Amino acid sequence: MDDRRDPRPTEAQVNEDGVDLTLIRWSLSLSPLERLRVLEGHMEFAAKVQQARRDAAR
Repeated sequence: MDDRRDPRPTEAQVNEDGVDLTLIRWSLSLSPLERLRVLEGHMEFAAKVQQARRDAAR
């Protein structure tokens, strides 16, 4: 498995403001195209959740 694609390090590094630096570093290790693909995956998941909520409300 490519370590760059796994945002779950063994121990997260968090700054004094609570920002997860390991996730930021992981994202920056991706190419712009890879970042867009990750974002598209999040958007697809959000759309599925919205549809599931609509279906459950019926």
